[in-house]
Amino acid sequence: VLDFTLQSLARQDQWQWCLQILDEVKEQRFWPHQMAYCHAIQASRRQGRWDVSLSLVASCEEQGLVPDTPMLNLAIGSCGYGREWERAIALLSEFPLRRLQCSDYSYN
Repeated sequence: VLDFTLQSLARQDQWQWCLQILDEVKEQRFWPHQMAYCHAIQASRRQGRWDVSLSLVASCEEQGLVPDTPMLNLAIGSCGYGREWERAIALLSEFPLRRLQCSDYSYN
């Protein structure tokens, strides 16, 4: 249900609601998984909210989850939408350190 809700909100670019729901879920001591974070990042990406996207990646890591290629690609895309190319390149340079493979999307 969480994924469906966040995905629906992401399609409507409702990143604020995504953040609120993630916070409420954590307050209930349920821990979202990577896909939930990806949906929230996707919503913030389209609004150019690179800062929110990077914060969500950090929050994911604080929870003990390991960001994967799709999640980092969304964060890179968010930096692109926000015209923060330096941050996008910094994220891209982390792929080898994280032992992740870049995809074609990573470079777009």
